[in-house]
Amino acid sequence: MSDPFEDFAECHNLYLNHNDLFQFFAKRNTNMKSKYNFFANLYGGYSMMNSQINPAEASSVWRAWDTTRIQE
Repeated sequence: MSDPFEDFAECHNLYLNHNDLFQFFAKRNTNMKSKYNFFANLYGGYSMMNSQINPAEASSVWRAWDTTRIQE
């Protein structure tokens, strides 16, 4: 991702709202693992919820809905 602010926002959303999916990606990618560890340290391992999709069945291109954008 070329925009560090957008990357931070998307990873923040992924950690808090799709934690199990973020863990799944982190186990397979060292960059994602570093980002996951940052948020896990920031929140002391607490997250709000898990995904409604089974991480093992998620395609590599699937991403959580962008909750950082304001919807009209």
